[in-house]
Amino acid sequence: MRNIINCRVVIGILLLGLSSCHKEKNNSILFQMRNDTNAEIAKAEIFVHSNNSGTLQSVAVTTNLAKGSTYSQRLAPGSLPSSDGGYEIRITEPNIPRSYRFGYFTNGNDFRSEYAIGIMSDTVKIDVVNRDM
Repeated sequence: MRNIINCRVVIGILLLGLSSCHKEKNNSILFQMRNDTNAEIAKAEIFVHSNNSGTLQSVAVTTNLAKGSTYSQRLAPGSLPSSDGGYEIRITEPNIPRSYRFGYFTNGNDFRSEYAIGIMSDTVKIDVVNRDM
């Protein structure tokens, strides 16, 4: 009887160890907006746009982004429309409102896990981190 209990304990410990090795898949997307201009940015906002419906959904917004500052926002898994689409950043500065489209997702899945967006005075620079598959 004691051998059966010890065997069950050993099997339980092994199963617990194996299940703790399982890595939870994280499908969230991190957006980082950095102000690389010489002035404060009044507003910067990231939208998700769906190619099927043409609708825009705001997913990250910051106001009064100081020179040299970074704003981060994580988009939760399952937040993308189950269609194809991409992203748009709209920047509102005192003189010039501007927008840029970037990125792509398909069937509600993005192959990138992070977008680092450097906002410059005349353009934006976007660095991406690909998702581990």
